[in-house]
Amino acid sequence: MFLEKCKSQPDAPAIIEDDKVTSYAELEQLTRRIAAKIFSLGREPKVLIALPQGAYAYATIFATLMVGGVYCALNENLPVERKINILEVFSPDCIVFEKQLPFSTDSLNFPPAFLDVTSLPGSKYEGKVHVGKLAYLIFTSGSTGIPKGVMIRRSALSHLVDWTIRATELTYRDRWGQFSNLGFDMSAIDIFVSLCGGASLIPFRSPLSRAFPARYIHKFGVTVWNSVPSVIDLMDQAGQISQELLSSLRLMIFGGEPLRPKQLENLFAAKPEVKIVNIYGPTEITIFCTWFPLSKEMYKGVSGTNVAIIGKNGNIVSGWDIQLAGGDSPQEGEIIVRGEHLAAGYWNDESRTNISFGEFDTQNGLPKLYRTRDWAEWRDDHLFFKYRIDRQAKIYGNRIELEEVDFFLQKFGISNSFSLVKDNKLHTFIETDQQLDESSLTEFLYDKLPSYSIPSRFHLLKVLPRNHNDKIDATALEKILEGEV
Repeated sequence: MFLEKCKSQPDAPAIIEDDKVTSYAELEQLTRRIAAKIFSLGREPKVLIALPQGAYAYATIFATLMVGGVYCALNENLPVERKINILEVFSPDCIVFEKQLPFSTDSLNFPPAFLDVTSLPGSKYEGKVHVGKLAYLIFTSGSTGIPKGVMIRRSALSHLVDWTIRATELTYRDRWGQFSNLGFDMSAIDIFVSLCGGASLIPFRSPLSRAFPARYIHKFGVTVWNSVPSVIDLMDQAGQISQELLSSLRLMIFGGEPLRPKQLENLFAAKPEVKIVNIYGPTEITIFCTWFPLSKEMYKGVSGTNVAIIGKNGNIVSGWDIQLAGGDSPQEGEIIVRGEHLAAGYWNDESRTNISFGEFDTQNGLPKLYRTRDWAEWRDDHLFFKYRIDRQAKIYGNRIELEEVDFFLQKFGISNSFSLVKDNKLHTFIETDQQLDESSLTEFLYDKLPSYSIPSRFHLLKVLPRNHNDKIDATALEKILEGEV
């Protein structure tokens, strides 16, 4: 699809950056030069992309798929140790970077090839497009400190892209803003839908564009926006939600965390005619499986604490089925997603794959369902997310494993702790009767975890409350937080 757009509209702008515009023809040539190097590495090469969002990264993604490979894009803001962990688990055949590697590879026990995109060979790949089984890996938190890689199949990605291009009614006139980092699967929607649909993709990579997104939406005339709902709060805090700054937008898509009615109220007050879509889906089901359009006239009727994820007429992406299981009535339970476009499981982790996916097609060995661990309920013919039923949580759209935070606290020397999220802030309770060197602990954690996984506050208790099963009582800890607010 991407190559068809390069052929039919070679002079159209594919990538619009602060200092440069890259046409579809130029992006294709860059893609083919990178593909020539990757193709020389052998069949279905594994490519680690250590690049910021922009033309080089997008070209590397398409180059990898062109030769039948699978890629993993790093979040450039991850701590070095986490990047090394992903590198060791993925064991890539090639690491693509710009000018200088963002980490040392001296300790690796395998010899990857290295490709500096600023020093590309002149040769171009002109062979046929090879179709590999996997498109990319997204690494999420693991409870033992080792990240787990979700394997997204190429056929599943292709289905989603084709469906979303139609659903967004995308044209070559559209300008699509990319706010999510490359290691977050929301970015895959931005890259593939915009560039396979013939639109212009605008990466928000500078600190200013990320701190003041609405200002840059206006500057570049962005027509389609896709991000976590927390970005709405970021705009609001900066006083940016205005008719002028959002004037170019026709469509806004939000997913990755619950969308709140107050956020919609602010957007519709500034841009009443904008179309807003609430999407739902974990990484494991290839980004999202529901698509719920919202308008100023009807959003309040489908809102509770959060906005519904499915309307009474379905709003489920083709190829998916959603069921609730484990509740006291059919009206509530854990969201179970069935469909043919599930991830292939977790990279080199059969036991965790069997736990999370559960049922497999005996003919092709692929999963048939995914247990989301999201608890939801039907109210007035609409499905509402209620809470997570395990120890995973989301902070501003970033998924973390709370047990992973406690794991590294143990590495620091803290024997007993419990972490939980309230109002998009991570709180960690520590059982101790001693003073805590918080600065040393925070410095230690910044070397181990992404910044969004660092606790906002440490609470010291002599004894952590327990329930009747002698487990730490999370409800009691939440009540402590409520008493402090």
